[in-house]
Amino acid sequence: TMLLLLPPSPVSPAKPTCYRSPAKPTKQKEVLKVGRQSSHDLLRQISELKSTSGDGDSREDGDDDTVENDMADTNQTFKRSMYWNKEVEERVGLAGADPYGLLELDEKRWRASAEELRKAYRRLVLTHHPDKKAAAGAVAANGKKDSPRKENEAKNKVKDEKSAKKDDIDTDDTDIDSEDEEDSEFKLLTRAWELLGNAETRRAYDSVDYFNDNMPQSFRPKPERGPDHFYRVFGPVFRRQAKFSVETPVPQLGDSDTPYDEVVKFYRFWQNFSSWRDFSLMAEHDLTQAEDREHRRWMTRMNKNTSSRVKKDEMGRLQSLVALAYEHDPRVQKA
Repeated sequence: TMLLLLPPSPVSPAKPTCYRSPAKPTKQKEVLKVGRQSSHDLLRQISELKSTSGDGDSREDGDDDTVENDMADTNQTFKRSMYWNKEVEERVGLAGADPYGLLELDEKRWRASAEELRKAYRRLVLTHHPDKKAAAGAVAANGKKDSPRKENEAKNKVKDEKSAKKDDIDTDDTDIDSEDEEDSEFKLLTRAWELLGNAETRRAYDSVDYFNDNMPQSFRPKPERGPDHFYRVFGPVFRRQAKFSVETPVPQLGDSDTPYDEVVKFYRFWQNFSSWRDFSLMAEHDLTQAEDREHRRWMTRMNKNTSSRVKKDEMGRLQSLVALAYEHDPRVQKA
């Protein structure tokens, strides 16, 4: 048998034609889910999303425009330090909450004095303590302030009601959740004060707090970017690192008009830089899990070795920055 094919009709196309589907292509969009959180936490999440979608934290070339943009804001950043991780977050013990934000000092952060921290904690305790809230509610209901004896009676009554609600099976779950939420807020506030109220633990937290750790690893001078290109790249880095200086005041990079004697003092200071940065939160062993005194001593020794090693590496990064800046400083090249 033979298969007989009919000739094409006159209206048929002479060449093969590809017809596109009328359906519109769908695009995946990344959506940031926002719940009950502060604006500081929201901006931090946006910054983390941008950093993960980019080329990463480390950049090889110090003359990139993005490096200059990242270094523009040297006073405040919503980017986590390169040393912040899940283990550090667990050791802080705040479930990801910001201790400075809990004390309403998130704008000042490490610049806040010990007196400011103490006053902020005392002020917030008066409003967030469960017993204080109960007393304030009783005053609002009565329209006048009761005597201290009546306030104590009101507090004891509230405590008895709470214990009775816990024993009652038919208690409304929403009431229990709201009370638990208030108690958790007060516990977070107390933990934030324990962390920042102690000089040593605060220094350890400030060492890994929000901070831009980026440092240029190379530099290629380009005349078309202007004579101030070197100072725009390296100046903000030194201003950020000045945060950790033990000695104050900290000399800055300056500009092309800075006297050469000041330039020499600047590099001498940074070549002998003394940092208060403490990486004890990156320790591997939890001292509370020690079985005996000898085990605790061994853990302490291992933790100290770990933090010392991390700080040595960080100081090495800083000295590489100083050497790179000194090599390409136009004022040094002219001298």
